[in-house]
Amino acid sequence: MQSSASFQLIAGLDQLAAIRDFVQQEADRLGVDQSAIDDLLLAVTEVVTNSIEHGYDEQPGPITIEIGANGDSVLVSVSDRAPPFDPRLGPLPDLSVPPQLRPPGGLGLYLIRSVTDELRYDPLPEGGNKTSLVKRRISAAAT
Repeated sequence: MQSSASFQLIAGLDQLAAIRDFVQQEADRLGVDQSAIDDLLLAVTEVVTNSIEHGYDEQPGPITIEIGANGDSVLVSVSDRAPPFDPRLGPLPDLSVPPQLRPPGGLGLYLIRSVTDELRYDPLPEGGNKTSLVKRRISAAAT
């Protein structure tokens, strides 16, 4: 990665604004187009919320956010110490079924996959997860 920054915290839902602020500031610093930043903010919020609600069962837990640029792409990684979960394998909702008839769950994974160009997952050797979000064509100059 050409340039990167990281942010570590004990995650709780009350920390989502701080995480979003960090991603916004660093993406701005990297020259990322605001529409790409908006997509990344949505995806990061979903990944972190899933980690807190499902991985940590709404208990505090460590989260690390890393952001950097590589060529015309920006990469945002979210690492946690929660039980392993590969978001690439999670079930997606059947959008042909009206929302009130759908079982709960899966919409966040659908959104993550829809707004990113690539979704990567790596189990961490010490336990936990690293979910990486890639967004291409990060600036007007790169298009």
